[in-house]
Amino acid sequence: MTTPRELQTKLLQVYTQKGKGFSELSDDLALLRKQGYSRVEALLNLAFQNNIDIEEIRGLEEQGLSREEAKLRFLKGLERTKEFYDVLDNAHSESVFRRNATPSSLWYILPIALGLIGGLIAYVYVRDDDSEMAKDLFTVGLIVFIINVILFYLFLL
Repeated sequence: MTTPRELQTKLLQVYTQKGKGFSELSDDLALLRKQGYSRVEALLNLAFQNNIDIEEIRGLEEQGLSREEAKLRFLKGLERTKEFYDVLDNAHSESVFRRNATPSSLWYILPIALGLIGGLIAYVYVRDDDSEMAKDLFTVGLIVFIINVILFYLFLL
């Protein structure tokens, strides 16, 4: 069965032949999504608009189904493969590898060892997963920084 990724690849080839690129394809998909189409429907509509031959639909039409019935049946099959779209949507997001993960308590080592800088680094990395822990990490870094400044001036005098 033709997968959404294969359909997107075929569309990208057609767009490239027309002198367009990935950004135009993304814009057209986004426009269809704003009109209420699902991701799969948007890809399928663009494929039909660009006269891309889809073997499964042609086969269903040869079995006696109308074009609309064939499109609907094919669409149902594509929607069963939504995991492809999860990969496409998150391909450029680094958070896909950390999604729904609880940060380790080992992150506290960074602000304790590096003070304010360590707290800031830990905050930036952890804030998407656990905002409360991120604030705590930054606070620990700030406290360690203040203690270091106080100790520096005490021993300097």
